Amino acid sequence: MFHQPPNQIEIRVDGNTARFSSLSAAITYLEIDGVVAIAQVTREAILESFASVICAPWPNRIADGIWNGKKFPGNDPHGNALHGLVFDKDFQVAQQSENSVTYVYRLMPNELYPFELEIGATYVLASDGLTATFFARNLGSAAAPYGVAAHPYFNVFPESTFEFAAKTQSINNEKQIPLGVEPNTKAQGAQVFGKTNLDDCFSGLAGEVRISHPDGSRVSIWQDDAFKYLMVYTGHHLQQFGFPNPGLAIEPQTCPANAFNTGEDLIWLSPGEHWSANWGITAKGRHD
Repeated sequence: MFHQPPNQIEIRVDGNTARFSSLSAAITYLEIDGVVAIAQVTREAILESFASVICAPWPNRIADGIWNGKKFPGNDPHGNALHGLVFDKDFQVAQQSENSVTYVYRLMPNELYPFELEIGATYVLASDGLTATFFARNLGSAAAPYGVAAHPYFNVFPESTFEFAAKTQSINNEKQIPLGVEPNTKAQGAQVFGKTNLDDCFSGLAGEVRISHPDGSRVSIWQDDAFKYLMVYTGHHLQQFGFPNPGLAIEPQTCPANAFNTGEDLIWLSPGEHWSANWGITAKGRHD
């Protein structure tokens, strides 16, 4: 038995519908131009598969959960610390209008991450799609390391295709920790979802991710230059959490896995500094 996410808010604009939950400020449903881009997300999908969560203050993994001489709890099969500290937290609604909602969460300092941050997201629904602005503010007195990613699973069918342009792909060890990069050979041209297995991070990005469905409808995902990386995960498993179809995770990231230890594209927020960046989703239905 599956459960609805808590405290859902629904917004409708020009026939488009979006729903959001306070649980990690997750997008729990998105329909644009008659195309279901994100099928209804369950509470279990959020908590067990990170569906639509905000991955902060780091995206992806910290190797073995170890940073700065201390160990975060491991929450992936390899003992890495996965997807930050707010994926299971209850965000507060800071502002809401007819076409938008802003969520915030105050992350308090602790022994492992001794920094105080305000982490949040503003979602704006328009006639052509959804824009997400992820933001963070350092409320403490010391510079704080920071990275963030989105983690939406898109509604796809076995025959759906997806494609994107990326120059490089990550070379990972057996624990999914990057060792370097190499030319992209895993995702050249259109990939058929039902025949593709990816759990890979790409960089050197150009343009949008394009998903095409058998009925001719399309979904596109775009991201600001601040999101320099794209994690693509063809999990093929979302139905066990109540999705009608397998889900395709398209995850814009500001830094790669283990950036807390390597420093690669890690953001350092000065005291009082505010940071923000945008990503979004558009779709076009088939209208015969």
